[in-house]
Amino acid sequence: MNWQKLFASHILERGYDYYCDGAVENIEIGRDDIRADVVGTEDYEVEISLNDGKVTDMYCSCPYAAGGNNCKHMAAVLYEWTADIMDEDEPEDTDNEDMDNDADAESMDLFEPAVTVCDYKKKSAAVEKLVTSAERDIVQAFLVSVLAEDKKLLLRFRNMVNKCATKEDVEDYFEQIDEIADRYLGRDHFINYYQAYDFMLELEEIIDKDVRRMIDNGSHISAFHVMNHIFVLLGNVDMDDSGGETSMLAEQIYQLWLELLTKVNAQDKRKMFIWFTTHMDGSVIDYLEEYIEQIIMEEFKEPEYEQDKLSFMEEMIEKAEKKGYIMP
Repeated sequence: MNWQKLFASHILERGYDYYCDGAVENIEIGRDDIRADVVGTEDYEVEISLNDGKVTDMYCSCPYAAGGNNCKHMAAVLYEWTADIMDEDEPEDTDNEDMDNDADAESMDLFEPAVTVCDYKKKSAAVEKLVTSAERDIVQAFLVSVLAEDKKLLLRFRNMVNKCATKEDVEDYFEQIDEIADRYLGRDHFINYYQAYDFMLELEEIIDKDVRRMIDNGSHISAFHVMNHIFVLLGNVDMDDSGGETSMLAEQIYQLWLELLTKVNAQDKRKMFIWFTTHMDGSVIDYLEEYIEQIIMEEFKEPEYEQDKLSFMEEMIEKAEKKGYIMP
């Protein structure tokens, strides 16, 4: 059952994060297959074929897997499957279940890394026991001190409490994103192969935890602006992207754009259209422009956009002629 070798290490780590966050839902485990939904920026369907407990084939409806890659959603489902098997192997003793959980919490070293599913459950139980045993004033004072020292967590916590992202919040996220880029670029203004994954992971965290919450809370245009800032940044950072991190994050943002188009009102949809068309001006690197062009041409199907899209196409043709890409 050594399925971990089927995944790149960074994909495996993201899958484990998804599993730990409870993103795997509606899992159905059969003798020859596993089916489940994984909730992330989108809901994706995962199907995994088995033969004598070994993985023989995998499918996920996400864009990254469509390119023939083994994705984090597949890994998350396999972590869930592994946890279910471990639970089945443990003898049932409901009378002692609470005592066992307490024993796990007591025996787990809080400062040891949770490298397995079992370790994560034990560590979570230990942390929960520590927090619930503390007086409320202590917890509140500690939270205040942590948030005062960590701008990223402070911004996230404020948006969890307020549930409505303001213009100032968006600008704070812009600053945070730029600071992340500056930190990884360093003096040589280049992100090497070994740093690229961690860099993208920090940006993906903002999308998964902050942008996702904005969308769920109805702050659609705020979410749109934050992920657009990340999207434009992707094409302006000098980085060794041989691991394909840029395309993975761009696909994630593209899927969120599509989701937003189904949720925004007519006025906000017009704002989105204007942003897309005005950013086909070279401010986004060529291969990322393809995502914008695709969404302009395939979405915005309302009659009021017909003339706008026609004008856009004529403008693109004229620009291509001037650059010599096509003959006039």
